[in-house]
Amino acid sequence: MKDSIDVVESIAEMLTSQTAPSAEELDSMQFPDAYTLHRGMQRLKKPDLERIFVNRALRLDRIEYVGFDMDYTIANYTEEYERLCYGMIIDRLVEKMGYPSEIRELQYDSMFSIRGLFIDVEFGNLLKVDAYGIIMRCVHGRRVIPKDEVMNRYGSMKIMNEQIGRRFYLLNTLFSIPEACVFANLVEHFEMQGNPNSEKEGLPCLISMKCSGDWSEDDVSRMSEEGTCEAKHKNVMSRNGDDKAVDLYYKNLWTDVHQAMDSIHYDNSCKEQTLKDLPKYVKRSDQLSRLLKRLHSANKKVFLLTNSPWDYANRMMTYLLEGFDPNYRVWRDYWDIVIVSASKPEFFGAGSTLRKIDPITGKLSLGRTSSYFESGSVYHGGNLSIMEDMAGIKVGDTVLYIGDHVFSDVRMSRKRRGWRTMLIIPELERELKISASPSAQNLFNRLYSLQSAKALTYLKSDAESTEPPNVELLQSMISKTVALKDAQYNPFFGSMFTSGLKQSFFTQQMLRYACIYSTHFSNLLNYPMFYSFTADISPLPHETFDLSNSEAPTSHDAPRASRA
Repeated sequence: MKDSIDVVESIAEMLTSQTAPSAEELDSMQFPDAYTLHRGMQRLKKPDLERIFVNRALRLDRIEYVGFDMDYTIANYTEEYERLCYGMIIDRLVEKMGYPSEIRELQYDSMFSIRGLFIDVEFGNLLKVDAYGIIMRCVHGRRVIPKDEVMNRYGSMKIMNEQIGRRFYLLNTLFSIPEACVFANLVEHFEMQGNPNSEKEGLPCLISMKCSGDWSEDDVSRMSEEGTCEAKHKNVMSRNGDDKAVDLYYKNLWTDVHQAMDSIHYDNSCKEQTLKDLPKYVKRSDQLSRLLKRLHSANKKVFLLTNSPWDYANRMMTYLLEGFDPNYRVWRDYWDIVIVSASKPEFFGAGSTLRKIDPITGKLSLGRTSSYFESGSVYHGGNLSIMEDMAGIKVGDTVLYIGDHVFSDVRMSRKRRGWRTMLIIPELERELKISASPSAQNLFNRLYSLQSAKALTYLKSDAESTEPPNVELLQSMISKTVALKDAQYNPFFGSMFTSGLKQSFFTQQMLRYACIYSTHFSNLLNYPMFYSFTADISPLPHETFDLSNSEAPTSHDAPRASRA
């Protein structure tokens, strides 16, 4: 392996020692085959937990502005924060939406959900799909549905694009992790209380629930009027007057859960609880202070662009930044531009009116005070066009924006203005550790070998073959290996990025819109500010590293097909 990269290493050494090789020297060199070189290069890279992974080439020396989202990007929340959100959603359902107090006994499971799932509000299922919308995993309540049942339910096994946002809703933020757990727990809880009534009125999306004591007639009447549920009887009372029966649709259950989650964030009650004990809910280190100073020393402008309101952002940034360097009196001194209540993704479109905030009183003032962002000032709202104009941004690809939300942070900034993007994926740290374990490596090797054996079995057939090979046993072994491999990451949904060897929908979005990605923003500290990130080789199916099998076809030969 070492010999395969000697030539490349010698070129790199000459370049770093300021003795660049001549064109003649490069032409005379014998280069190794690309496949062997690719594997050798992987061994020379930084440890995975310190790395920034590259989808598209990016040169830091061409970046003039570096922007950051706040929540789950530079403010890294703990598992206790997820438990707080889960408990507050449950409380809101009980106290404001009439749900029975017994649901408070349902426990949060931090290992249940992953990002990138779809919720099917018609059948009440959580779905993990691949890059093409094909269903890879289906979970109802906390039960993984066997593939044959999934095929009976979904037919084509595919989520149609036109149904996304109407029947299927994407759970693509870290805030949705406790939300998904609440929904699944409620589905399982209520179905155990009664029986799923899949035949009633031809609607397979109905849960019949018997709830004793907690729902009053007024509660049920209100829920019926709002469309949250439908009463089986107008008076919703049983003959003995002790029990009340309610039919709750999965779609309405999901609406309630989602509204409860939104409400605890929009009315700031969750933020208030978080601020009461920041060390419990938010991780703190000097890494953000160090990175911002490093960016300034490289003559880059830095900005904070967050949806969080001023009061919360101020307390959070004070906690995260102040006290590390006496040269920075207040946290705002670290930033060239601060915009709160940005309302992304709308910020990247029409947005809202830009207002200035008095950092002492929090009072808003309407209208621009100048044609540029004033140092130490804080701004509210606005939109992308206004920001670029006031910041003096001429070309979108001179901006690197760092965030955790595939849609609001990465996709919209990339599509609307061509900003370069870095996606922060905290869950990647755990997945990298699992992938590096001997058991996960063995399962991956086994799966790849079995898939290759299946491909080779068909490859041995030609146009004259009349009988297909019997691969039933092989396919059964592949399916079992996929299940074992997936269970290493999550017993319900497997890896966030793959199922078996197939990429997930989340991975497809990440590859498409994020230029680079990493476990943590601080990994930028592991690279010089002139670094050139280079994407790995990604050959097309018709390309090959094996030159021994790539001879040009004769006039009588058909084009060589992919080995897959």
